[in-house]
Amino acid sequence: MKRTNCLSPRKVNSGKIAYADQQEGLTMVAANLRNTVIARYGLIRVEHLGLEERSLPWIQQLAEASDHVSIHTLIPADEIAADLPEGFQLRMLCATDHDGNRRFYPLNGPDGLIADCAAGGLAILTHLRNMDAESRFGYRAMFELFRKVHGMTEHYNRSFGGHKDLMISRSGREDFDKRDVLPESLGQDDSGNGQRWGIESLKNVGRELSEEMSYERPSEARLIELGLFAGAKKNPLEVDSKQKIEGLIRAALYDGPPDVEPVDDEWDEIKGEITEQILSAIEKRLKKTTEGFDEWLIGPKNSFIKLIASRVYTCGPVTKMMVRCALLELGWKAYQYLADCIRAQMRCFRNALPKELNEQEQELFDRVYIPQEGFGGLPLVLIRERLPFLKASILAKFRGEDFDEAGVIHQLLNYYSEMVNNRREADRRLKQYSLASLKMGRNLRIYEHDDTHPVEGNGNRRVNRKPLYDEENHGWDD
Repeated sequence: MKRTNCLSPRKVNSGKIAYADQQEGLTMVAANLRNTVIARYGLIRVEHLGLEERSLPWIQQLAEASDHVSIHTLIPADEIAADLPEGFQLRMLCATDHDGNRRFYPLNGPDGLIADCAAGGLAILTHLRNMDAESRFGYRAMFELFRKVHGMTEHYNRSFGGHKDLMISRSGREDFDKRDVLPESLGQDDSGNGQRWGIESLKNVGRELSEEMSYERPSEARLIELGLFAGAKKNPLEVDSKQKIEGLIRAALYDGPPDVEPVDDEWDEIKGEITEQILSAIEKRLKKTTEGFDEWLIGPKNSFIKLIASRVYTCGPVTKMMVRCALLELGWKAYQYLADCIRAQMRCFRNALPKELNEQEQELFDRVYIPQEGFGGLPLVLIRERLPFLKASILAKFRGEDFDEAGVIHQLLNYYSEMVNNRREADRRLKQYSLASLKMGRNLRIYEHDDTHPVEGNGNRRVNRKPLYDEENHGWDD
């Protein structure tokens, strides 16, 4: 059976992805865009804020903190307009701070920017690489698969913005003394010296750091963010290869792929067949009509996985779990395709600016919108869901602080991966406990905050006695 590798073949049959060598292609794109005449791919029109934009709360806050705010709209050149949706424009908000430095924000949000770059970047790459229809479909399919995996349960959406997000109730503990989801190494140095920080210690460290940074009335989420940053600075994580960095990024975005035992020996061949079916289904649907496509692929009641699993395979029956695993693999590869498109589109935008970026402006612009080695060859906008974990480190670097930024960012991503897995395991145990309690007809009481000041299910605080726990009742009185 012919195996499909969707990142390497230059010539493929219908339904498969044609993609030239990644590194060769990215180098060519970078070289061409640096030497491009600005008007070749588009011009930027600078506009004042309209009434609609002024009404948005986040823009109002940004305008209050800036000297000047305007809209920069990239109008595509006629050369690529035919390959773009009708009326396509890339709109960015430009905020000039009190020092005269400009920062650019996507007016339609990160998701809107990714969608715009998927279309605009592909149009640019089509002309740079002379792509045929087969290659263009590969990029289009990968964007749709990126959207698909973002809606799967394996994608991490958990945030840690408060005490309740970090604590583990007694019913959810695997170890009675394990009271929170924080990493085991938090608070220790790279030699393992030091005492592990609990929730209160973490927030106290964050509070001290917020005072040094002159934050007024920092929120609990800010204290947690700064505390984790301080912990990562004490123990930066050294990652010595691009492959390991990519694995670290993936572990901070997605749960591990489903177990496909006992077919591991045949998995590459089976996955290749599933991949062909996935791409073929998307291609046929797009050729037929785009109406209802989102509902079919990513809608809340979609049966896409069931559809693919029900196809006939030469390798034998395929389960829905196998399809999920293949989808996650394809979805992860889609990140590199989108990084390629975002690089092309945002370099074009940067080159078309009426006033060239200074060194500090370009450093920030590239960090957010251009692929970075420290992020596994991805731009920050593609891993935007982890920004709350990384923001303190990025801002500290721009303030001129001297620390191992790459090691701190990698450690923060590692912290998130460990915390979200601890949280999921605790939630599973709590759910099992709840189901068992209901089955036995026991009334549940929910306690929050800590064991010294528990809160009952009706909201009344008990301070005279602690919740009962002994070996005989196994915590039922919790």
